[in-house]
Amino acid sequence: MTAGLGYPVLSAEIPTGGGESSPLYAWTVETVRSVMPVLIACGIATEEEISIETLEGRLRNSVVAANAQVEGPTQICGWVRLPDAQTTN
Repeated sequence: MTAGLGYPVLSAEIPTGGGESSPLYAWTVETVRSVMPVLIACGIATEEEISIETLEGRLRNSVVAANAQVEGPTQICGWVRLPDAQTTN
């Protein structure tokens, strides 16, 4: 409010998909890859347990075999109108 803007309008979306060609498998693998050092350092998983090089295929195969889907991270969007903005119809 100190910027002189009104309250934002917010929405949330969760990318969801399945099937053979969903980009969410690669997205999930790259997310896991980025946190692997922490997972390993904390003793949550080993490199062998994660097997990052085959994770995308294993995830895809499991989701397709279960006729299921995966979710990506929730994405929050927000916007405001400037106080002097004119509405046109």
